[in-house]
Amino acid sequence: MNNYLLIAIFIGAVIGIGLASIPFLRRLREDRRILQMVKEGAITHNEARAMRAGTSTEQARLNEGRCPDCGGQLLAGPRAGMAINCACNSCHQEFNLGDIPGGRIIMERMGKLSAGRARYYGINPEELSDVKST
Repeated sequence: MNNYLLIAIFIGAVIGIGLASIPFLRRLREDRRILQMVKEGAITHNEARAMRAGTSTEQARLNEGRCPDCGGQLLAGPRAGMAINCACNSCHQEFNLGDIPGGRIIMERMGKLSAGRARYYGINPEELSDVKST
């Protein structure tokens, strides 16, 4: 009876050690994928650090003052309390962001910047071909 108990404990320990290594192997695979993305130029080193820390690329870009969609520069617009409207100078998306301790979060995606709202960001609507006029 003791031999069966020892064998069961041994098998349980071996299975337990094997199962414990699965999260490590997943993380290793994810790190290799992130490193490959950096080598290919798909993401920056800051974005890679954010992904490694469990933060999204979108959040890393927001914290750097860049557009979460295309990586262009965010231009600050109207502000009220902890909320600030920003527009991307590249893709012309407009966002309502929340300024919170630890970074910015997207409160609302407001869509493409209209010609009427472009003046809030110092953008000349005539220079933008893909901006709709209102």
